Amino acid sequence: MWLAASALAGDLSLYKATLRLVDDHYLWPERIDHGTMFRAAAERVEERVEPVIVSANEAVARLQVGGRTWSVEFRGDLPAALAQLEDAVLASGAVVDREVDVRAELLKGALSSLDRHTVVLTGEGLERFDERLSGTLSGIGVTLHTSEGGLVVAAVYASTPAARAGLLVGDRVLRVDGVSTSGMTPSDATSHIRGRAGTSLTLTVVRGGKSFEMLIERAEITIPNVTGEAGPRGVGVVRIDHFSEQTVPNLERVLADLRTRGLLDVGVVLDLRGNTGGSLTQSAKAADTFLDVGRIVTTSGRGGERVPGLVHAIDARSGAPLGTPMVVLVDHETASGAEILAGALVQLDRAVLIGETTFGKG
Repeated sequence: MWLAASALAGDLSLYKATLRLVDDHYLWPERIDHGTMFRAAAERVEERVEPVIVSANEAVARLQVGGRTWSVEFRGDLPAALAQLEDAVLASGAVVDREVDVRAELLKGALSSLDRHTVVLTGEGLERFDERLSGTLSGIGVTLHTSEGGLVVAAVYASTPAARAGLLVGDRVLRVDGVSTSGMTPSDATSHIRGRAGTSLTLTVVRGGKSFEMLIERAEITIPNVTGEAGPRGVGVVRIDHFSEQTVPNLERVLADLRTRGLLDVGVVLDLRGNTGGSLTQSAKAADTFLDVGRIVTTSGRGGERVPGLVHAIDARSGAPLGTPMVVLVDHETASGAEILAGALVQLDRAVLIGETTFGKG
């Protein structure tokens, strides 16, 4: 049985607004193919809505649930076609996981056909992205990972509610406010742990075979993204995990500590391995910490034009930067802002680069 999708109950205005941004600002307009985007959106539905089986090309998508099939044709109007795909999914009666936003998934699928860097952020993913850029969050200051025994504390950050409460690395977290963590991912548990500053939560923890509860009050926490330590032969080692509004103050604080300990006299190793980037402006300011003069980064849009809302060029300020010999470590996960920092230091003859070919972001 073939059923036509109902007409445009989906959020047509959202699809129009998003695709207008792509059509107006995407750097390589020759890559924009609405037929390919339509097909990618339909295939994304099959990935994210389990009961739905999709057969699609650039002209038509057929969605099957049980013995019923819905057909959506692409007639050159991509926003309308995406709205009709949304209608088809909802009309099919398929049970959609509460964490799946069909509209967002359709847009994610459509934009995935452009390149590996174009993404759609919504909900919790957008919140985490904003937290990463601001460098602050409301929580207790702990990182979790999965082990055979369940969720285990991987790190407790200094001067945070978790540290003050006595939580330790290696503690196993059984419950968060009475909710079992069995089957939870670290991300799931983190979502339960975070909340408004000043509110409290109860963790049920196992340590040394004994179970007990800890009452912890949430607070605003600065995400630690710069660390420093002593390396071989008196060399200072600085690691930047990602770039946020807190990166430069954190970097200056770490460098001051290493200088006091005499660990910048011989040289400094800047470790950017695994650094996937963050704020462009903050990565450029981090580079400026080590530079005197020179162009750190420029940005350009379609046809070399300036990009609205994005700084066009950032130059190093004339000053008294750290003059210690310098090596930068990179790997295949070094990306985006980390590539800006490493590239500027190498291009301006400030550092030697060691490692693997980097990710190649943008």
